[in-house]
Amino acid sequence: MNRLPRMTVMMLLLFLAGTATAQVSIKQLSNECSKSMSTTQLVDGKIKIVGEEMDPFCRGYLLGVYDVITAAGEVKNEAPSADYLKSVVNTYLRDNPTKNSGPAAPILRAAFRRAFPAK
Repeated sequence: MNRLPRMTVMMLLLFLAGTATAQVSIKQLSNECSKSMSTTQLVDGKIKIVGEEMDPFCRGYLLGVYDVITAAGEVKNEAPSADYLKSVVNTYLRDNPTKNSGPAAPILRAAFRRAFPAK
């Protein structure tokens, strides 16, 4: 992906941050992130479950918030996986039990800033 489209996506995410992200609470996000989707494969004429994938909303939300604050220079650009970001948020919530309510975006921002501090 070249630079211009990525910056366009970042600007769109920044625009949406004021509308869509404010409506998602950390409890709603935690609920979505607790869901998973089975990955199936046809083996010997039968459908078999071969793995689990993170809920697409959860994956997109985690990566979207991380991308926005990375573009703003608030965290190191380490390109973590969504699974790793989920574990960062879970650790942050475990260490900060008073943060278990409220809008999700500021909580994710704090968790990511703690885990990936900018120099």
